[in-house]
Amino acid sequence: LIDFIRIGIPWGKCSQDVELAEFAQHFLVLTHDEYHPMRVDIAILPDLPTRNTTSRLVWGLNRQYRIGLRAARHPWHISLKQPFAVDDAQLAPLETFFDAYAASIQPFTIHLDELEQQSSPTYPAVLWLAARESPELRGLHQRLNTELQALLGGAPAAFDGPMFRFHMTLALLDEEDMKAADMPRLMRDHARIAP
Repeated sequence: LIDFIRIGIPWGKCSQDVELAEFAQHFLVLTHDEYHPMRVDIAILPDLPTRNTTSRLVWGLNRQYRIGLRAARHPWHISLKQPFAVDDAQLAPLETFFDAYAASIQPFTIHLDELEQQSSPTYPAVLWLAARESPELRGLHQRLNTELQALLGGAPAAFDGPMFRFHMTLALLDEEDMKAADMPRLMRDHARIAP
C-alpha cells in the first residue's frame, strides 16, 4: 500500500530516521461478539522492521517503567478511522470500498516523533507515539469519513473529525497498572525532542 516511508522516533536509542520499504499494508479489522455489533477499524500497519522496533521500545519501557504489555496484544498500527459498527448486509460493500480505497493511496511519509500520555473512557492512561500531522494522513481520514457516509449512510466513531489525533498506541494502563507504573518518571525522561 505504501511503498516507501521514513519514520522518525527522535528519543532514546531510536534517534535516527529509519528508512522502511512497504511500511503499510491495508488493514481492515472486523470484531464482534454476541453482545456487540460488528465493528470495523481501518488503519495503517507497519512493516516487520517497524513492528520489531516498536516491540523492542515497548519491552524496554515496560522493563524500566512497568507500563505493561496489554497494547502489544494488537498489531502495531496507526488508525485512520476509529472502530465503527456495521451489520452483515454492509460488509460486502465495505470490503469492495476498502479494496479500492487502499489501492488509491500513494506513497507518503509518516513521522512518529512525540511520546504522549492521554486517557480514554476505558483506560486512565494511554501511552502513544504521536504521528506528526500531515496533509496525507488528514486527507485519508477525511476521505474515509466522507466516503463511508455516502456508502453506509454514516459510520460514526469516537474522536472522528478535525480533532482526530494520529498515533501508534504503545500502552493501555488501567487503574491497577497505574499503581505499578512510573509514568511521571517516564514522561520526564522522554520529553519531546524536536526532530
